[in-house]
Amino acid sequence: MTDLRYALIRGSVCLEPLRVLQCRAIPVCGWTVGLFVLGASHAVTLTRGEDALTELLTCLPDAAPGAAPLFRTGIPATGTLSRALQAHPGCLVEVELNRFALDGDELRGEFGADCRLTQAFPTTRLGTPHTRIGWRMTAGGVEVETMHSYPEEGRGVRSRTRFGLREDGS
Repeated sequence: MTDLRYALIRGSVCLEPLRVLQCRAIPVCGWTVGLFVLGASHAVTLTRGEDALTELLTCLPDAAPGAAPLFRTGIPATGTLSRALQAHPGCLVEVELNRFALDGDELRGEFGADCRLTQAFPTTRLGTPHTRIGWRMTAGGVEVETMHSYPEEGRGVRSRTRFGLREDGS
């Protein structure tokens, strides 16, 4: 988990080398939002015609070779890192990242069964690692929450990203 990095990239990223375990695509405000469980990490993609945006949370040092991220960061050791970015005309992104002591590994928000992806990994002597993704539609886009648990480290990582989307690109 210490190598976990967040990146927001304008453009498409080839996800196949990252071992896609589960995925879902949903239409939101003229965009297609793709949600991907990638091993013990995740990706969210937004596409509309030629426009594309990719959020990655992964341990790979360069999960998107050749891409110039709009924002890249590690996960803060304490507290919550928050950032708002005008990622694209018609797409405002607000992201929050934090580590937490592993006293539970559920998503914080309420998400219906059809708005969740959950992946369990092989159980270790300290527990079962999970990646969970939940999403909900908002008045102007979609909110995505993720939780990645690492029982062997006694910690987890949460992200919450709000994608404010407009069909007209303004």
